[in-house]
Amino acid sequence: MNNDQIETTFKLNRLLIGDSKNIRLSNKIYIVASLIAFSAAIVGISFNIIISLSTLFNLSILFIAISYAAFYLFARFKNLYFKNIFVLISQLGLAMSWYSEGGLSGPVIPLFVIAIIVFTVIADSKYHILYLLISIGNIVGLFLVEQSKYGKYIVQYPNKFYHDLDISFTLIVSVISIYLFVSYIKMVFDNSLETITKQKRELEKLNEAKNKFFSIIAHDLRGPFNGMIVLTHLMSDKSTGLSKENLQDLSGKLSKSAETTFNLLENLLDWAKMNQGMIAYNPTSIPLKSFASKHLDVMQEMANNKKIKTTNNIPNNLLVFADKYMLQTILRNLIINAIKYTAKGGEVSISAHRIENNEIEISINDNGIGMSADTIANLFKLYNQTQRVGTENEPSSGLGLILCKEFIDRHKGNIRVESEEGKGSSFKFTLPAIQTSIPK
Repeated sequence: MNNDQIETTFKLNRLLIGDSKNIRLSNKIYIVASLIAFSAAIVGISFNIIISLSTLFNLSILFIAISYAAFYLFARFKNLYFKNIFVLISQLGLAMSWYSEGGLSGPVIPLFVIAIIVFTVIADSKYHILYLLISIGNIVGLFLVEQSKYGKYIVQYPNKFYHDLDISFTLIVSVISIYLFVSYIKMVFDNSLETITKQKRELEKLNEAKNKFFSIIAHDLRGPFNGMIVLTHLMSDKSTGLSKENLQDLSGKLSKSAETTFNLLENLLDWAKMNQGMIAYNPTSIPLKSFASKHLDVMQEMANNKKIKTTNNIPNNLLVFADKYMLQTILRNLIINAIKYTAKGGEVSISAHRIENNEIEISINDNGIGMSADTIANLFKLYNQTQRVGTENEPSSGLGLILCKEFIDRHKGNIRVESEEGKGSSFKFTLPAIQTSIPK
C-alpha cells in the first residue's frame, strides 16, 4: 500500500473501532461484524415492510438489530465482547427469518454459511466446534420442524414475485455484507503486513547497527589497550633502566591512552543505552553560558597540553530547554573533537545566539585542519565513518558525532557543519530556547 492508502486505512480503522493498538484482530473483526450485521438487519426490516411481511417478524428482527448495535457499542467504547451471546442471537435471528420467510424455500440458507464464517473468524479456536454444532443443530432442527405437522405455521409469501424478490434482495445484501466483511479483513491484514514489514526493516537496521557497534568496539579498543599494555610492561620492566624523564614521558603517554579509552567507552556505553531506550529524556531550563563553562573547564587540561586557547563567547542571558545529561554529552564530544583536530597553539571557542522558531543555535568553532565535503557528508553515518586521527595522532571512532546527532534529534534540533580544509571547522546545533531570560 502507498502512504495515502495507509493513511486512509488508519483513519477508517480508528473511526470504526477507535484506538486499535492493543485490540486483538478477532476483536476488531467482531466490532466490524456487529456493525455490518446491524446495518444489514435495518436494511432487511425496511425491505420487509415494503413487501408487507409479518409485523411481528419485523419487530423481532428489530430486537436482533438493537442487540447487534449493543454488541458494537459495548465493544467499541467499553472493550466488552459478548461473543457467545452474539452467536446465540444470530442463530435466533436465522431461525426467525426461516420461520417468517418461507422456510427452506426462502432466502435464509445462504445466511447460515455467512454466519459460520463470521463465527469462526471472531471466536477463539476452542469454541469453533461448539459454534459449528450449534449451526448444524439449528439447520437440522428447522428442517425437522418444516417436515412435521408444525410446518404449516411457517409464513409463506403472498405470491411468487414477492418470494423471488425477497430472495434476490437477501442475496444482494449478503453479497454486500460479505464484501464489506472480507474487505475489512483484507484492509487490516494489509495494514498489519505493512507494520510487520516496517518492523522487520527496523530490526534488520538495528541488527546491522549492532554488528557495526561490535566491530567498532573490537577495532577501536584494541589500539589503546595494546598501547597501555606495552607502556605498562616498559614501566614495570626493571631491566630497561628507565630514567625519571623516560618514566614521566611514558606516564604521560599512558595517561593519554587511558583518557582516550575512557572517552571511547563513555560514548559506546551512551550509544548502547540510547539504542536500548535506557536514556530518559528529561529537559529542563539550563543557563547555557555557565553550563558550557563547566564542561569546557573539564576539557581544559587536554587543551593546555596542546597550548590551545579556549574561549566561551556565549551571552550571559541565554536559557535553553534541554536534557542536562544529553547536552553534557553533546558539548563534551564536540569540544574534544575541536581540540583533537586543532594544532598546537590554535584556538577553540563556543558561541551561541537566539534564532527564529524560538531556538538557540550553539557553535563549537576551531581553527584546526578542517574537512573536505566528502568527509562532512559521512560524519553522522554509522556505516560510513571517517575515523580520522587528530593533529597529535589522537584516535577517533566517529561514534561521538553520531551520538551528538541522536541527542540533538531528541530535542527536535538540527546539527550542521561549516568547514574548509586547512581553515578550521564550526559545528552548529540548535536547541529549544526558554522565553524568559536570566538577568545580564
